[in-house]
Amino acid sequence: MFPLCKHVHPAACSLLVRCKRLHWSSSEVRSTFLQYFQNHDHLFVPSSSAIPHKGQGTYFTNAGMNQFKPVFLGTVDPRSEMATYRRVVNSQKCIRVGGKHNDLAEVGCDLTHHTFFEMLGNWSFGDYFKEEACKMAYELLTKEYKLPVERLCFTYFGGNTDLNLSPDTQCQDIWRSLGVPSDHILPFGMKDNFWDMGNTGPCGPCTEIHYDHVRPHAAGHLVNANSPDVVEIWNLVFMQYERHEDGSLSPLPSQHVDTGMGLERMLAVMNGSHSNYDSDLFTPLFDTIQKASGAPAYSGRVGADDAAGVDMAYRVLADHARMYTVAITDGLMPSRHGLGHKLRQLIYRCVRYTQKVFHTDPHLLCVLVDLVADSLGAAYPEIQQRKELVKAAVAITTENYLQLQKEARQSFQKMLRQEQCKHLTGERVLEITEGRYGCAVPLEMLQDLAEEHDVSVDVADFEHRLEKSKEQQNTAPLTAREVFSHSCFETLQQRDVLPTDDSFKYIYSSTQSGYDFSALDNIPCKVVGLVQGSDIIPATVEDTEVAVILDKTCFYAEGGGQAADVGVLVSESGRFEVKDVRQYHGYIVHFGKQVQGTLCEGQQVQPVLRQTERVECMRNHTATHLLQAALRKHLGQSVTQQGSNVRADRLTFDFLCLEYPAEVTLVCIGGDHNTVSKELCGGTHVMNTGDIQDFCITRVSSVSEGVRRVFAVTGHKAVEAHERGAELSELCKDFEGAVATKMCRAAELQEKSQRIRQMTLEELLPHAVRNHAISVIETLAQEVAATANREKQVLLREKVESLLQSDRDAAFLLYSMNFDGKQMLKAVSSLEADRPVGLVSCDKKSSVALIIWPQDLAPENSEAEIKEVLGNSNPAKFKAATSKSGASILLATVKGRDLGGWLSERVRQVLESTSR
Repeated sequence: MFPLCKHVHPAACSLLVRCKRLHWSSSEVRSTFLQYFQNHDHLFVPSSSAIPHKGQGTYFTNAGMNQFKPVFLGTVDPRSEMATYRRVVNSQKCIRVGGKHNDLAEVGCDLTHHTFFEMLGNWSFGDYFKEEACKMAYELLTKEYKLPVERLCFTYFGGNTDLNLSPDTQCQDIWRSLGVPSDHILPFGMKDNFWDMGNTGPCGPCTEIHYDHVRPHAAGHLVNANSPDVVEIWNLVFMQYERHEDGSLSPLPSQHVDTGMGLERMLAVMNGSHSNYDSDLFTPLFDTIQKASGAPAYSGRVGADDAAGVDMAYRVLADHARMYTVAITDGLMPSRHGLGHKLRQLIYRCVRYTQKVFHTDPHLLCVLVDLVADSLGAAYPEIQQRKELVKAAVAITTENYLQLQKEARQSFQKMLRQEQCKHLTGERVLEITEGRYGCAVPLEMLQDLAEEHDVSVDVADFEHRLEKSKEQQNTAPLTAREVFSHSCFETLQQRDVLPTDDSFKYIYSSTQSGYDFSALDNIPCKVVGLVQGSDIIPATVEDTEVAVILDKTCFYAEGGGQAADVGVLVSESGRFEVKDVRQYHGYIVHFGKQVQGTLCEGQQVQPVLRQTERVECMRNHTATHLLQAALRKHLGQSVTQQGSNVRADRLTFDFLCLEYPAEVTLVCIGGDHNTVSKELCGGTHVMNTGDIQDFCITRVSSVSEGVRRVFAVTGHKAVEAHERGAELSELCKDFEGAVATKMCRAAELQEKSQRIRQMTLEELLPHAVRNHAISVIETLAQEVAATANREKQVLLREKVESLLQSDRDAAFLLYSMNFDGKQMLKAVSSLEADRPVGLVSCDKKSSVALIIWPQDLAPENSEAEIKEVLGNSNPAKFKAATSKSGASILLATVKGRDLGGWLSERVRQVLESTSR
């Protein structure tokens, strides 16, 4: 460990960092932070699996945001261990690629932005507040990290008159009492010193700590001025308000602390560098990229100094490698939608840089995964454990990009041939990106192709049209559930209404005739809340949609992939039909309609499940566990669940990674010595796998790179699927025999083929049988077509032979009839004609003429003259052939509409000249 370089110019210090490696390591900065707070009674909670933070476009992948933030929102069950946490410290993995905190566009352009970074944080849940938080921050920075206080500036909230918020002079006084000079304590407004994550929810003033890289005494006027010399290193947020939907603020019942220090930025400070990229987190990645590509070594240039964009490309590739490694490790896979789409686009961007800037094999992206795992694996062991999975996903995505690149080039060239343009308007770009000329071409790929072909692109107009298109798509009305107000839950909490006890969903028993739910008949359930929109109402009105909250319920709320129960709530005054059930903030909310009478708050109700749907869900849910066990047995233990959708009529199972809530049940299938499956799960299950009755996989599809989705059914639907599968297998066997023996006419074969093809479209079919049937049809399709063509040729030949037997006195024959040119050419290849014959066929797009001259009646005109007569002003294609008897044959295809009469007259001219 080395002290901070205090008297070295930043550029020289940065060079010293890279050359002599005399710097703090990332692990030292991280461990110093974590150890300090653990010494101050903070519980260390390691990173957990990833959950997208919905609504903000930001992807937080740690326990901090996903498990502790909800304490502020009242979403943690007070009965859980988490509710007992008071002081916590952690290092959380953070990804920013959209929403309020979107750093994607800035990455690579400067030395401080990232799509992935680590956030060191300490948390207080109703324990200490401003004074102790500031004292610990000051002591850590000045005594543990040994930063000179002269280089630090401390900001505080300066108040807001519109919201009637006074300046946070308490925070100002705390810093002053710790010895911070008054001119280093600065007030700022809402933008810089008031923290919130959304339009509603917990919020509060914050104090930020800034570091001056250049001056021995920090320049206060550069704080929050976007100066690279003075950077924010730590933000201490004081959660003391709740923002409501009308924008007003009210005090929280208890006050909390949430702090965040960017590891990469702090590491740069400790190394005396302006750049976050001059550290052990990035230099191994830079070195590997340089060796693989032969590009000039990374030198930290930005802007005009980096004219070729090589250093920017280094930063983009290294940053993105860390991001996609962490994201895929935590369960996010490249896909076509949502965050998965952002991840896929980010990997595509990396491939583009490897090709365009580094001119090297794009599979370098997989090599970088190993380096990221080596760098972060000690702090986050799951990265080392899952790196092979990450590399596989990145490799597949890379191959998809290369294939897309090939198809995009074909689409672009097709567009150029059709449009003959050197400038692409916004409308044309939108058409290309939406796939009008073949595949949908991403904008960046389109720009590369346009540059290659010297074609200009109006990107601004395209983005305007794209935004307009999105606005039109987003005009659909929101459902009642989507506008469901969280303020209602605040009201319930203020009334001391406890979360719903839904343990009764597991109360049922197995009998010889099925499942018995009679134990639920006498559960005393009480209505504790009735919600309509954003209001809590005292009673329902008949024929209206509302949401009912009970103190107890046996209804299963949608979760873990299992669909919600449906049924009714019966009271003395009416019936409420339950259409959906969800869990919000610990309360089980029953959405539905008052179909009869009314329902009042405080009233007793009897919940009645629709038992048939529940049992079907139970069968399907248990089947998903057995399916996963089978997949692991046959594909390897790396197979894990990515997601599932368990409904009464079917189940789907996406396999790759696992996610589950904090409180779950261990479901074990099999005995102690023959366990088939043992998994954590919060869903409902059958008590014996025999109750599943039957199981059938109906389809398998691709969800995203490396993720497959299995569709399956159980019970009577599975029985029906197997029966239909047996029927389809027999049809295939019969069809194969008919083709092999050549005993059936083409029409009969085509009828059999069409029947099989129609059956493959049915939902209830075994996947393996469906695939085999499709394979049979595709394999034998050419043979069936050949049989049909042979029959057509025989009929055409017989038709022409019949024509030759008619009108024996004519010098030549000319007939109009419908035929395919190629088929007719084959049909007359062995025909013996005693005089010239002309045949004409026409359709809406073109006309075809076929002329036959016997060997002893060759045309006097040259072939060129005949083609001139038949083609003339219309574009025509010609094919000449000689029959087995020596006759000359000419096939002419003329493009154009309604040319039958015109072409017949031209053929007549040719035949008349021949017969003379």
